[in-house]
Amino acid sequence: MKLRRWLEWIAFAASSGIILYALSAAFIYVFGFGIDEDCRKARGTPVGNERGVLAEARARSCAFIGLPNERRLGLHLSNESGDAVLVYYEPKSNQDAPNLQWVDDRNLSVNLGEVTRLTPQISHLGRVKISYTYSGAEPSLE
Repeated sequence: MKLRRWLEWIAFAASSGIILYALSAAFIYVFGFGIDEDCRKARGTPVGNERGVLAEARARSCAFIGLPNERRLGLHLSNESGDAVLVYYEPKSNQDAPNLQWVDDRNLSVNLGEVTRLTPQISHLGRVKISYTYSGAEPSLE
């Protein structure tokens, strides 16, 4: 009888801890506290063309319940304000970085390498035409 009571208390403590952790994670997610602190951001070296348009890879990895790691590739047009997200993707290896290369003033080649998850890509932004090379996954909205 003592062993059963002891096991009930252990189960109660463990389940209470899990519930409190999930509630605190939900609170942080809803109210936005600490989300940026839990994310690491990295920027690649910008690659520019002759007209001054910059292409830059950006990665953001979040260690937070419910948010998977994501890699974000952005294209920044230096003569316009802001960035446009071209594609969200998950590389097969965390060591893989996208390779950005200007073919000419209006064509940008993006090699994502081997990916496990990929969203549909933007293939034209302003005067810039973007072509992608990747393997492993087909684009989906998941």
